Amino acid sequence: MPDAPPRDPAQDVTAASGFPGVVAPMVTPFTDDGALALERVAGIVEFLLGNRIAGLVVAGTTGEGYALDMAERRDLAVEVQRVVAGRVPVLLGVAIGLLLSSENW
Repeated sequence: MPDAPPRDPAQDVTAASGFPGVVAPMVTPFTDDGALALERVAGIVEFLLGNRIAGLVVAGTTGEGYALDMAERRDLAVEVQRVVAGRVPVLLGVAIGLLLSSENW
């Protein structure tokens, strides 16, 4: 098998993003009746940080962002930022079905 060609740093996603590793999508915790379970956020964040992630994506990909209203997104983002306390970057998913709603972010 031939050797792989050298990687072009300009096309290296990790180098271009500024993140020195994996940015993990965080699941959003809910109670059995579907309410946002903010009391469970710290455990999820600490688990991910303990596994050496380089950043978090909140309310994106696996974060059920589409199912959160604006107040829930804000509350979730504030709680994650509080727990993270600047240890890694936090990205907030803004994919929303309505353009008007996404403009508020």
